[in-house]
Amino acid sequence: MSTDPVLLVKQHMGHPEAVSFDGEYIAFPGLVRVRRTTPTHIVDKDKKPYDVQALWMLVALKDKKFADYYKECRIQGVKHARALDRKKLLAALESYTGGEVGGVSL
Repeated sequence: MSTDPVLLVKQHMGHPEAVSFDGEYIAFPGLVRVRRTTPTHIVDKDKKPYDVQALWMLVALKDKKFADYYKECRIQGVKHARALDRKKLLAALESYTGGEVGGVSL
C-alpha cells in the first residue's frame, strides 16, 4: 500500500465508504492513516497546496452539486476547490500514477 497521499486518494476514488476521518487523520483501508492537513504537491491558482483532506472531500463528493460540496467542506473546515477547477482536479487525480502531477496548478 502506498504512503503517497495523492495516490491513496486516487486508489480509493471508487470506494469513498472505505475511507473515514479519524480525528486529525484520514483512515484508508489497510491501516494506513494520513494526517488530514498533510500538504500535497497539487496547488491552487495562488500556488497554495491542497492538503489531503481537501483532495479527499473533492473525490468523496464528486457527484454532488457544487453548492452541496461547498457546504460540506465548510462544515468540515476543509479547503474547497473552485467550481471551475473541480473537473480539472478530478481528471488529474484519475490519471495520477505517482510523483508529480503534470503541471496541475490551478
